Amino acid sequence: DSDEIVSTSSTSVTGKIVDSRGVASNTASTTITILAYSAPQIASFAIHRCNQDGTANDQGAYARVDYSVEISPLSNQNSKTLVIHYKKRSVSSYTDQSVTLSSYTQTSYAVIPADTNSTYDIQLALTDDFGTTTVDLQLSTAFATLNFRAGGQGVSVGKVSEADNVFELASGWSLKMGNTTLSEAELIALKALIV
Repeated sequence: DSDEIVSTSSTSVTGKIVDSRGVASNTASTTITILAYSAPQIASFAIHRCNQDGTANDQGAYARVDYSVEISPLSNQNSKTLVIHYKKRSVSSYTDQSVTLSSYTQTSYAVIPADTNSTYDIQLALTDDFGTTTVDLQLSTAFATLNFRAGGQGVSVGKVSEADNVFELASGWSLKMGNTTLSEAELIALKALIV
């Protein structure tokens, strides 16, 4: 039996084997190096619509995924995998795009396709030999000042209309009535009262 080793240092470990009869082997010792470790860290994660080259464009058919990640190297023996999972909000299965990590700490971006007429669920998944850390964000449709759904059964402001019989307001927008402005959170609370 041994206590848990929590310090990061070179530590001498001594042990012996005892069988069911109580007969013990000779004592043996070795020195092991304890390496500092922390779970995979996604320090930052942001998304916005863009052109194919990553240039910002709120009506672009692509999404730029900016990230800053860190994995404990463990003497360069730890694995490192970064994957972007993305899907239209209206479907159930994700498409995966792997990102090459050239080092254990990386700040960069990737560009993925994103149909202008759809909202997307985007997840960043950072994995090492011991676990995975994920963060989820949502990408709105392309910007539209005022948009009517094909067939005229839906309307939206600040985004493309995605549903019939619905008035949609772009995420982050407020609704102003007279001198009163309702935030997105207040609109959600109002909806809960009405339903």
